[in-house]
Amino acid sequence: MPASCKICGSTNLDLKHNRIRDGAKEVDCNVWKCVDCEIVFLDMEIDEHQLLDYYKDGHFRDSYLPDVIDAESKKAEKFYSLKQPLQESRLILLRDLFKKGMEVLDVGCATAGFLNLLKDLVGRVKGIELYRPHVEYARENLGLDVEMKNINDIAEEKFDVICTFQVMEHVAKPVDFLSQIYKRLKDNGLLIIEVPNIDDPLISLYDVTPYKDFYFMKPHLFYYSETSIASLLKKIGFNSVQFRSFQHYGLMNHLCWSLTGETSTATKVGGGGMSFPSKYSDSPALEAIMPFFEETNKKYKTMLEDMRKTDTLLVVARKE
Repeated sequence: MPASCKICGSTNLDLKHNRIRDGAKEVDCNVWKCVDCEIVFLDMEIDEHQLLDYYKDGHFRDSYLPDVIDAESKKAEKFYSLKQPLQESRLILLRDLFKKGMEVLDVGCATAGFLNLLKDLVGRVKGIELYRPHVEYARENLGLDVEMKNINDIAEEKFDVICTFQVMEHVAKPVDFLSQIYKRLKDNGLLIIEVPNIDDPLISLYDVTPYKDFYFMKPHLFYYSETSIASLLKKIGFNSVQFRSFQHYGLMNHLCWSLTGETSTATKVGGGGMSFPSKYSDSPALEAIMPFFEETNKKYKTMLEDMRKTDTLLVVARKE
């Protein structure tokens, strides 16, 4: 058992789970929840230099992306195309926050799909990313200002908005990371964070043990709820913290996990819609009933969002 919480230092800890995913295999590792600040974290020692190399060298993608996409899709241009529908969904949820003339930084921007959508809506966009093939793709194919750096390496220029999507769960020192971002925000600037939600319905509502074995993974060092991330942000100095509900995976994915203890090939990529195996693609009966499935799926995701039991946390914090 760790001596104390890695964020607040409390010794009041509860065991959340005891298995994690390490690439294609499962290994023993305790997952602790701090009763006081509600942060959830893996019980393991972290070498920050090794951690940076892990992402720079592409080991994360080699170890984990085969679970969801084929080798061809790991190429930067394929990765960009695969992720772009998700980037479009993000922009729909966040569009009202961006104004003409704004300067925007995306931390951990991957192939810079979000910045590519945003570039004509604001004044200037900039991205930083650790994985060289993605940096090169964004610069050479999209013509975007993207550098192979982390937040500590860039000059302390100020931005109106800083975004970081599905990054903070990988960060070894969240307080330091957020402090660096805070310094690079203009007064009244916005920080937009997206992270997996520890109140994911497959955990908080359905308590699916095989999903927990899949969900908790070695690269995800910390897990956040609305309460824990709001507390952390206020500790840094963000006085205004708001949430926008976003449920990514849909009913089919949840039925597969709940009934079989695993996901299905049809729901691995994208995951939000109602997909069926390709052998049924020409079925007249399926075509007739598909509108019902799609409407049911839409209502299901809306219900989870209203309950604030979503797989994704989308956070908007203001530096006041």
